[in-house]
Amino acid sequence: MTRLQLFITKKWASLKHRNFRREDTWFYSHFVTAANEIGDHLSRFVRLNQSRVLDFGCGDGFTALGVIRFNTKEIVGVDLNLAYSYLPEISRRYLGMDTLPNNLSFQQVVEGEQLPFENASFNAIYAWSVLEHVQDVDYVMHELYRLLEPEGILFIQIEPLYHSPFGSHLLRLIQEPWAHLTMTGEAFLERARNAHDIVREEEKDLAYQTLAFIEFKKFLISEYKNLNRITMGELEAAAQNSGFNVLTQEKRQGHPYRPPMDLLERYPAEDLLTNDVRLTLRKPG
Repeated sequence: MTRLQLFITKKWASLKHRNFRREDTWFYSHFVTAANEIGDHLSRFVRLNQSRVLDFGCGDGFTALGVIRFNTKEIVGVDLNLAYSYLPEISRRYLGMDTLPNNLSFQQVVEGEQLPFENASFNAIYAWSVLEHVQDVDYVMHELYRLLEPEGILFIQIEPLYHSPFGSHLLRLIQEPWAHLTMTGEAFLERARNAHDIVREEEKDLAYQTLAFIEFKKFLISEYKNLNRITMGELEAAAQNSGFNVLTQEKRQGHPYRPPMDLLERYPAEDLLTNDVRLTLRKPG
């Protein structure tokens, strides 16, 4: 274990057992919970201490910083936005780090343009709660395939899938399951626009902390409008069409709800009940 990994692990232990302030929960869920799942999972397929890893859609960078704890050789995060520019300040606040690890870097990218890396640049790639926001999934899958070395691993997580009870990504505003499918589009949006501040602690991300609530609602609604509504079957098809082999697939329900009959007549039950998915893909050698 490197000195940096040991330092962050000790800090994580102290974070885990203290009472979190309002803004802590989002950090913890990404720096610890998401990063642990990604690191544990990738470790089954690649040697992280010998791997260059791409965090596709890195957002604020909290998760990438957490995956570094697994003694990862290098992580590069890419995103359309610059939320990761706040990471030095956040890491000082929560971890007492004066500087970010020198094996962690970030780049802004442009949607629809080729990613700024050579072919076969990475040993592994992960996309955590990202691909449901991508407009051209087929193009992105081909790009990620291009960037992986032969036998490289791509780990994808999507939560929630669009047709699941809260697949609108607006649970922060509307708590009725499948409301985005049972209501007309305009009625659903009007209800979201009129919602009060009922955001749960674990959902109070960096955007929530920096925007007034009315602006935060606009941000959430714009995200909803841009969802690609991909299904599990469509995701698998895009992966296979790009040349990937499917190694593992895990579907999770994770909710107690049962869809109304009118929705079961319109959509496959599996799509309505599957809340999230984890998919491990390998580029053939």
